[in-house]
Amino acid sequence: MFKAGATHYHIEFVVETTGRVRVYPLDESATRPLSVDAQPLVLSVEGPSGDPTPVMLRPVTEEELPGTTTQFVGRLPARAIVGRLAVRFNEFKVRGERYRFEFVWNSPVGEEALLAAYSDEQRRIFLTPSGKYLDSDIRDNGGISANAKFATITPTHDHSPQPGDRVCPVSGFKAEAVFTWVVGGDRYTFCCQPCIDEFVLLAKERPDEVRPADRYVR
Repeated sequence: MFKAGATHYHIEFVVETTGRVRVYPLDESATRPLSVDAQPLVLSVEGPSGDPTPVMLRPVTEEELPGTTTQFVGRLPARAIVGRLAVRFNEFKVRGERYRFEFVWNSPVGEEALLAAYSDEQRRIFLTPSGKYLDSDIRDNGGISANAKFATITPTHDHSPQPGDRVCPVSGFKAEAVFTWVVGGDRYTFCCQPCIDEFVLLAKERPDEVRPADRYVR
């Protein structure tokens, strides 16, 4: 729950066993969706180690109300797959106002079950070809998952790319050269590991929506 003036709004924070995160803003009654500005959200999540990890969530935009959303989605990196998380919203815009708030999330299934399901999902995403994601891509990427390659690297999530900068195909943030992955024989750069997960799934499930790597430029 967070307070906007005299009004109290609510957040439903869901972590699926695959690591996917969903955030639903709710109204004062906590029963109806709250339409808010469509905005990228960068959360800070902190497990028992005390090390904060940034997590990017993107808005699922509404066709009937352009520029607004009632849902945000993203993925946790493996180091944030734990049974208890301190979650901080660093900046959340609601009707022109900016808010910061935090809460604690506890997994209903436990850390061991989360980690097992997350590992299965990583293998499904990265080690099986489909759509535009090819056997040759799997070999070029080292036959490993993105998490296995980038687990120790903390992204910066620069959301102000300059003209000419490469941008992440998923978030639109400035891409970092370290987060590189081959898809369809083309080499793409991203802002973080979870965005690689999302893009590979897009290439497998909706390949017609994937553009050449050189098109993702500010």
